[in-house]
Amino acid sequence: MAQVRHSKDQGHRAFFFLLLFYFLRVPIAHADQVEIQWEHQEGANEYDLEIETGHKVVFQQRFPSKTTSWSGALPFGSYLYRIRAINQDGVTGPWSEPIPFLATPNTPQPLYPPDKTTVIYKPDVAVTLKWSKVSGISQFLLLLNGASSAEIRKIVTGNEVEIPSLRPDDYTWTVTPILRIRVKTGQQAQSQIVEAKASEPANFRLRVVKDSLNPLSELPIRKISLNFSAGIEAGTSYVFPMFAMKAALEKGFALGLRYAYGRSSVGAASLRYQSLRLNASYYFSEKHFSGIFAQLGAGADFFSAATATAEEGGRLSKAVDLALGWQWKPSSSGLNLAISLGGQYATRPDINIVDVQFSGLLPLATLLLGYAF
Repeated sequence: MAQVRHSKDQGHRAFFFLLLFYFLRVPIAHADQVEIQWEHQEGANEYDLEIETGHKVVFQQRFPSKTTSWSGALPFGSYLYRIRAINQDGVTGPWSEPIPFLATPNTPQPLYPPDKTTVIYKPDVAVTLKWSKVSGISQFLLLLNGASSAEIRKIVTGNEVEIPSLRPDDYTWTVTPILRIRVKTGQQAQSQIVEAKASEPANFRLRVVKDSLNPLSELPIRKISLNFSAGIEAGTSYVFPMFAMKAALEKGFALGLRYAYGRSSVGAASLRYQSLRLNASYYFSEKHFSGIFAQLGAGADFFSAATATAEEGGRLSKAVDLALGWQWKPSSSGLNLAISLGGQYATRPDINIVDVQFSGLLPLATLLLGYAF
């Protein structure tokens, strides 16, 4: 019996559904190309493959007996295929039962509201959602979920829809191309809705203003996420305690301030160290204080050293640093742990009476425990 098998290819992306009525189910396979296979028939010298859509044959080819498969890309639509065998005398056997399958469309992309934005509107105005057009598709299934609102499920004709009476909330939405096909089982034909692949979820925050003359007066005050932490900073031959604060911005960016202070003994000398750095961080997960991050800092360091017989004045050094780190923040708690490794560059000369280098390119390691609000 002929079979359809889906296989990967580097061509245009498409998704295929094989409707297997024998098993009364509709399995879904994602692939770039459809492959039709059939079993070798004893005595067969050749095979005919025929594919049709809308009672019109769109593909027909004869294959030698050693070939038991065909693969190729088809435009979007519903199809039937069938196979027959031909013996060495040219006598054709009966066609197999037609097997239906569906080549599905491209995935739509949410366009408006832009992902991860805040939408401001008046209570009597509907919110408009828009997505990209998909060739050959006129209807879509919209799913709109609010963090504290009931799910909205709606079949939409076209690529935009107005949703009235939405309450202020954080929303996630997707659109899925759908196609209505007629499936014949026995003497009866039924209409069936087939869903393609849904769009990636998009998010927006909805806020309401009542004063149309001054809508900015009722915009929500933006909540700033803060992270306070303490830990240790380690460089060349020194380890000092440090304190840090970061304020999270949109899309994974954060601005921070880092301060380190400490005293230590190096032989007969005592060393005092202070450091103040401004820094900017980017979290690749785009989550506040969570995941892998890169950090760039700039500021000043102050060193002074003294012995029982001699004292050297303090030295102010300009410094920049670059580090790559990881920060872990459990979702159920504000407590978090951060560790980073990198390097710094200091501009001032070393302190002569202490055998410790503080200028030039130096390694830098940081370990912090913090709490995020």
